[in-house]
Amino acid sequence: RQDPMRREAAKVRAQKEKEKKEREEKRREEGIEAFEEERLEIEKQDDLAPVDIFTVKDVCDIGDGEPLFANFMFEDWALMSLRFELFLLVRAFKADVNDPDRPGMPEDHLPFYYNKYYSKPLNTRFFGTSTISELVAMVKDTVRIAEDSWLCAQLPDDQEPVSDIFVKLTEESRRDRQHRIDAGDETAKLRFSVLASPPPPQVPGEKGGPRVIASPLSRNFQSGWGQQPPQQPPQQPPQRPPQRSNWGSWTQQGHGYAPKQQVWR
Repeated sequence: RQDPMRREAAKVRAQKEKEKKEREEKRREEGIEAFEEERLEIEKQDDLAPVDIFTVKDVCDIGDGEPLFANFMFEDWALMSLRFELFLLVRAFKADVNDPDRPGMPEDHLPFYYNKYYSKPLNTRFFGTSTISELVAMVKDTVRIAEDSWLCAQLPDDQEPVSDIFVKLTEESRRDRQHRIDAGDETAKLRFSVLASPPPPQVPGEKGGPRVIASPLSRNFQSGWGQQPPQQPPQQPPQRPPQRSNWGSWTQQGHGYAPKQQVWR
């Protein structure tokens, strides 16, 4: 007859062996599931590989209803707006000047004409920059500073400003910046300052501001890029004659009421 103590110890050992086998089996199953999940994730990433930006026909749908600007942050939208504004500004300035000796806009005059065309100051501090050259370098795919400090457009003259090119340029810049950040380049990070105040506007004629040239035309105000014509004083409305009624008459001075006298026959 077996000792009860030995019989109980054997049962405990058998139970532990069973639990050990169950844990190993569970760990093996979890490993298979983790491997399968990793494989599916890799396949999913391969399916979502970045598309060629400049072959996209519809920036609002690059596949499965996903837009090209799906990963845009606040800074990307601000840079896209800056690209659009500077491109239109350089093109409009060149068309208004219409001078072959001026291939672009003087770099130092950009804040003045930006305020002139868009009625708002150009706040370089908002974009985390302190100079015009640093600001233009952020959108060098759209405008550039050429020789003799001329601000010129990078895009061709026949480029339609309403096209999707600004979305594509911004997405290309965002991907390049993200790759540099992932590689450990801290200088690629954007440092926008939303609360930064804009610099004081330049006054025409002062040092650092554009020079105002009087118009050769026979008129008493400066034209072109200088002052606006003087405002004409508002004209007074014509005085209406006093109106009469059957019950009385209104007097023009004092607007008093005088009852109509009754005539007896």
